[in-house]
Amino acid sequence: MRPSVFDSEPLSLVQNIVVDVLVRYYERIARKDGIEFNTRLEVGNDISIYDADLCAVLSNLLENAVEACRRQSAEVRFIVIGMKQTETSLLIRMENSANAHLTRRGEGFLSSKEEGRNGYGLNSVTAITKRCGGEAEFLLDDKTREFTSVVLLKWSK
Repeated sequence: MRPSVFDSEPLSLVQNIVVDVLVRYYERIARKDGIEFNTRLEVGNDISIYDADLCAVLSNLLENAVEACRRQSAEVRFIVIGMKQTETSLLIRMENSANAHLTRRGEGFLSSKEEGRNGYGLNSVTAITKRCGGEAEFLLDDKTREFTSVVLLKWSK
Protein backbone atom coordinates (compact mmCIF):
# COMPACT_ATOMS: atom_id res chain seq x y z
CA MET A 1 0.00 0.00 0.00
CA ARG A 2 1.29 3.47 -0.90
CA PRO A 3 1.74 6.01 1.88
CA SER A 4 -0.92 8.67 2.03
CA VAL A 5 -0.54 12.34 2.83
CA PHE A 6 -3.03 11.68 5.63
CA ASP A 7 -0.61 9.21 7.25
CA SER A 8 1.98 11.89 7.95
CA GLU A 9 2.17 14.50 10.68
CA PRO A 10 0.51 17.87 10.11
CA LEU A 11 2.72 20.35 8.29
CA SER A 12 2.97 22.74 11.21
CA LEU A 13 1.90 23.28 14.79
CA VAL A 14 2.00 27.08 14.58
CA GLN A 15 2.67 29.77 11.99
CA ASN A 16 6.04 30.76 13.43
CA ILE A 17 8.69 28.59 11.76
CA VAL A 18 11.25 28.90 14.60
CA VAL A 19 8.74 27.80 17.22
CA ASP A 20 7.33 25.08 14.99
CA VAL A 21 10.68 23.52 14.09
CA LEU A 22 12.13 23.61 17.60
CA VAL A 23 9.05 22.30 19.40
CA ARG A 24 8.61 19.47 16.86
CA TYR A 25 12.31 18.56 17.09
CA TYR A 26 12.31 18.29 20.89
CA GLU A 27 8.91 16.60 20.89
CA ARG A 28 10.32 13.81 18.69
CA ILE A 29 13.34 13.41 20.96
CA ALA A 30 11.18 13.35 24.08
CA ARG A 31 8.66 10.85 22.75
CA LYS A 32 11.46 8.60 21.50
CA ASP A 33 12.78 8.54 25.08
CA GLY A 34 9.34 7.76 26.53
CA ILE A 35 8.74 11.28 27.85
CA GLU A 36 5.17 12.58 27.72
CA PHE A 37 5.15 15.84 25.73
CA ASN A 38 2.20 18.23 25.58
CA THR A 39 1.85 21.64 23.97
CA ARG A 40 -0.53 24.55 23.82
CA LEU A 41 0.91 27.06 21.40
CA GLU A 42 -0.80 30.28 20.41
CA VAL A 43 1.92 31.91 18.36
CA GLY A 44 1.78 33.76 15.05
CA ASN A 45 4.51 34.73 12.64
CA ASP A 46 4.52 38.42 13.62
CA ILE A 47 6.83 38.21 16.63
CA SER A 48 9.20 41.16 16.80
CA ILE A 49 12.07 39.27 18.41
CA TYR A 50 15.19 38.17 16.55
CA ASP A 51 14.89 34.56 15.41
CA ALA A 52 18.29 33.84 16.97
CA ASP A 53 17.07 35.06 20.37
CA LEU A 54 13.83 33.10 20.14
CA CYS A 55 15.79 30.02 19.05
CA ALA A 56 18.24 30.38 21.95
CA VAL A 57 15.49 30.76 24.55
CA LEU A 58 13.37 27.86 23.30
CA SER A 59 16.22 25.47 22.61
CA ASN A 60 17.80 26.07 26.03
CA LEU A 61 14.50 25.54 27.85
CA LEU A 62 13.56 22.45 25.85
CA GLU A 63 17.01 20.88 25.96
CA ASN A 64 17.18 21.35 29.74
CA ALA A 65 13.73 19.80 30.14
CA VAL A 66 14.55 16.75 28.01
CA GLU A 67 17.83 16.29 29.85
CA ALA A 68 16.13 16.55 33.26
CA CYS A 69 13.55 13.95 32.25
CA ARG A 70 16.23 11.59 30.94
CA ARG A 71 17.99 11.65 34.31
CA GLN A 72 14.90 10.51 36.15
CA SER A 73 14.13 7.04 37.32
CA ALA A 74 10.50 7.93 37.99
CA GLU A 75 7.84 6.39 35.80
CA VAL A 76 6.14 9.70 35.08
CA ARG A 77 8.39 11.87 32.96
CA PHE A 78 6.78 14.83 31.25
CA ILE A 79 7.21 18.16 29.52
CA VAL A 80 4.37 20.64 29.08
CA ILE A 81 5.01 23.82 27.11
CA GLY A 82 2.56 26.64 26.58
CA MET A 83 3.08 29.81 24.60
CA LYS A 84 0.77 32.78 24.25
CA GLN A 85 1.40 35.79 22.04
CA THR A 86 -0.10 39.25 22.49
CA GLU A 87 0.49 42.37 20.39
CA THR A 88 3.67 43.22 22.28
CA SER A 89 4.83 40.11 24.11
CA LEU A 90 5.32 36.37 24.11
CA LEU A 91 4.76 34.37 27.27
CA ILE A 92 6.41 30.95 27.52
CA ARG A 93 5.57 28.63 30.39
CA MET A 94 7.13 25.22 30.59
CA GLU A 95 6.83 22.56 33.26
CA ASN A 96 8.80 19.36 33.42
CA SER A 97 9.47 16.59 35.86
CA ALA A 98 12.90 16.80 37.48
CA ASN A 99 15.03 14.50 39.57
CA ALA A 100 16.42 14.90 43.05
CA HIS A 101 19.88 15.81 41.71
CA LEU A 102 18.85 19.33 40.67
CA THR A 103 20.63 21.73 43.03
CA ARG A 104 20.04 25.41 43.65
CA ARG A 105 22.83 27.94 44.01
CA GLY A 106 21.64 31.42 44.87
CA GLU A 107 18.98 32.33 42.35
CA GLY A 108 20.22 29.81 39.79
CA PHE A 109 20.78 26.10 39.50
CA LEU A 110 23.97 24.11 39.21
CA SER A 111 24.75 22.63 35.83
CA SER A 112 24.24 18.89 35.46
CA LYS A 113 27.00 18.89 32.83
CA GLU A 114 29.76 20.74 34.69
CA GLU A 115 30.02 19.83 38.35
CA GLY A 116 29.94 22.79 40.72
CA ARG A 117 29.16 25.42 38.06
CA ASN A 118 26.00 27.32 37.33
CA GLY A 119 24.41 26.36 34.03
CA TYR A 120 24.90 28.58 31.00
CA GLY A 121 21.53 27.79 29.41
CA LEU A 122 19.31 29.49 31.98
CA ASN A 123 21.77 32.38 32.27
CA SER A 124 21.50 32.82 28.50
CA VAL A 125 17.69 32.77 28.67
CA THR A 126 17.74 35.37 31.45
CA ALA A 127 20.14 37.64 29.55
CA ILE A 128 18.04 37.54 26.38
CA THR A 129 14.87 38.13 28.36
CA LYS A 130 16.34 41.19 30.08
CA ARG A 131 17.60 42.56 26.76
CA CYS A 132 14.03 42.24 25.42
CA GLY A 133 12.66 44.13 28.44
CA GLY A 134 11.02 41.00 29.80
CA GLU A 135 11.41 38.70 32.76
CA ALA A 136 12.41 35.11 33.44
CA GLU A 137 11.68 32.99 36.48
CA PHE A 138 12.72 29.43 37.21
CA LEU A 139 11.13 27.48 40.04
CA LEU A 140 11.66 24.03 41.50
CA ASP A 141 8.89 22.53 43.62
CA ASP A 142 10.81 20.55 46.21
CA LYS A 143 7.81 18.33 47.02
CA THR A 144 6.72 17.33 43.53
CA ARG A 145 10.16 17.75 41.93
CA GLU A 146 8.59 19.70 39.08
CA PHE A 147 10.59 22.44 37.39
CA THR A 148 8.77 25.47 35.99
CA SER A 149 10.18 28.07 33.61
CA VAL A 150 8.24 31.26 32.97
CA VAL A 151 9.66 33.62 30.35
CA LEU A 152 8.13 36.86 29.13
CA LEU A 153 9.66 38.41 26.02
CA LYS A 154 8.54 41.92 25.06
CA TRP A 155 8.81 44.19 22.06
CA SER A 156 7.50 47.57 20.92
CA LYS A 157 4.63 47.86 18.49
